[in-house]
Amino acid sequence: MNRVFEPVMIRNLKLKNRLMMSAMVTNYSTETGEVTPRLVGYHQERAKGGVALIETEAAYVHPGGKGYVHQLGIYSDELIPGLKWLTRVIHAHGSKAMVQLFHAGRRTSKSMTGYDVVVPSAVAFFEGDEPPEGVFGQTGLGSDLLKELTMEEISNLVVLFAQAARRAKQAEFDAVSIHAAHGYLINYFLSPFTNKRKDSYGGSLDRRCRFLLEIIAAVRRQVGDLPLLVKISADEFIPGGLTLHDTQEIAARLEKAGVDGITVSAGTFNPVQERYPIAKPTYAFLRSLPMYTPRGSYLFLARGIKERVRIPVIAVGRLNTPSILRDTIEKERADIIALGRALLADPDLPNKMQEGREDEVRTCIACNQGCFAYLARQQPITCAIHPRVGREEELRLKPPDKPKKVLIIGGGPGGMTAARILALRGHEVILVEAKRQLGGQLNLAAKAPHREEIENFLQYLVGELERLPVKILTGTDAPGHLVQDLKPDIVILATGARPWIPDWVEPQGNALVPAEEVLSMPREVGRSVIVAGGGLVGCEVAELLGEQGKEVTLVEMLPEILADEFLDIKRYFSNVFAQHGIRVLTGTSISRIRGNTVIMKKDSTNPETLQADNIVLALGYSSHAQAERLIPSGSNIEAFSIGDCVKPRKFLDAVLEAYQLAVSLS
Repeated sequence: MNRVFEPVMIRNLKLKNRLMMSAMVTNYSTETGEVTPRLVGYHQERAKGGVALIETEAAYVHPGGKGYVHQLGIYSDELIPGLKWLTRVIHAHGSKAMVQLFHAGRRTSKSMTGYDVVVPSAVAFFEGDEPPEGVFGQTGLGSDLLKELTMEEISNLVVLFAQAARRAKQAEFDAVSIHAAHGYLINYFLSPFTNKRKDSYGGSLDRRCRFLLEIIAAVRRQVGDLPLLVKISADEFIPGGLTLHDTQEIAARLEKAGVDGITVSAGTFNPVQERYPIAKPTYAFLRSLPMYTPRGSYLFLARGIKERVRIPVIAVGRLNTPSILRDTIEKERADIIALGRALLADPDLPNKMQEGREDEVRTCIACNQGCFAYLARQQPITCAIHPRVGREEELRLKPPDKPKKVLIIGGGPGGMTAARILALRGHEVILVEAKRQLGGQLNLAAKAPHREEIENFLQYLVGELERLPVKILTGTDAPGHLVQDLKPDIVILATGARPWIPDWVEPQGNALVPAEEVLSMPREVGRSVIVAGGGLVGCEVAELLGEQGKEVTLVEMLPEILADEFLDIKRYFSNVFAQHGIRVLTGTSISRIRGNTVIMKKDSTNPETLQADNIVLALGYSSHAQAERLIPSGSNIEAFSIGDCVKPRKFLDAVLEAYQLAVSLS
């Protein structure tokens, strides 16, 4: 029997399997933290998918402790009816419900909450920094002076956590958890790096644990026999911070205090991580665990905590395939697995796994485009490969009024997504791709170093289309004739974009190489290479060439590379470029490329000439086609364009546009 689907007990709560949904802030609530239909629909979909326990998301216990504009709240009795609505919907579909009690601590902003940003100690991060009154909290929402909590304020916070727990019980949650990880308030008390107090809440490990232990005792008095769990960062990955040895001792104290389970995560919110990037594995400084980090990065920490306690240990961190879920449980690395992004990408993963439909799982690729990146910008989360996240009702599939013949031109992520959804709804679909294989830019993106998981999404789409009655024509590049011959009711153009070659580029000889040819490796380049363009493609090319031992210079006109990318992507490439000695010239505009020579200028300086064996062009993309041009005059054919052929963007945008269009066509 698959042990993943064995029942498991947390205190007196029986779970039908060993899979739970990890707490993920969605930004679906109101500004005052109220439950909304959008939040309910999102959790309902995951409950239907077969997960045993849903940890709804971090819910702030005081308005000054919220970290996100539209985060869930549990600070007022007025919120109880909405929370009860949420738990009842989760229960109706066979899952148990748990809420996570939360205070952001330093990870918030007075400009958002209207309250002081509170910490255990207003300490400087680096030797030589300004004294405490000049230390600021950086959150992207503003910079605020940090306020060191008084003893009385600490006692008040304990009461706030306890009252929040009472509300959780009244709202019919089956369990309560406490967030003590990731640089939020409780974690800052636990860490010797951020807790420099001289009173009974700082110094020794016992004193640093006091705040959390007082919260646990107060919460237990309110919830009675309900299971109580705690989430910890088992290693902060910073010099002077918490280590696994420390947190093993903390875990033993938590068990003794009556905690019923421990969720083992890692990392913290601290600029120190960025001072020590090269000497550490990627998972130690990339807090969001993007695709550049190994699957199961934190399993060794879960195993380490499990060695010290008898209560259930819950593992997190890039556990996103059926095989790794089975392996984790069967080898007893953890008792329960918390799925986060994996259930954004495919809420039905548990059911598919239990029913032997693993080849139908839409595996998370850890691109972080719609989850972490959106949350960092204070936007409602979504998923690049599953756009129904947060739009469960809006994008629900319904049969059409009358099935139509739809011709889709372009077999990239947008075209394939549109074909899949239209076929599922009952339309007759013909998908045409000029190249011999489907996938478009996904094929290229998957060839960049450490981005091979993108191939998983491509294979998922291919598998779905093979299961559906979609007629696929590859190696076909005569869309005008197809429209005339097939006489479709609807034409959707999804032909993507083409590399932009400006008029100041003058090819001479074989020195100029498109970035796409380097990534797909039909072209060899010389020892020295200039990469023109510091977007994602340019950085991927630079990394690939750096791994090959080339001498690489990357030139970008903007003040920074990867200007529109998530912070962890920037951290990753900063690490890579330092490792491979890649030279980066930012704020540098190129006025001319002639053969193997680049003429460029930085600020108001005189033009500089730079030469190399080859120059790789990664200057972006341009759109070039409109669907309406394919339609014969006087025809009743409807025409639509989606994805990069409208405007070059991320594949998240192409997939979302395709999904929305395919759902809307009657």
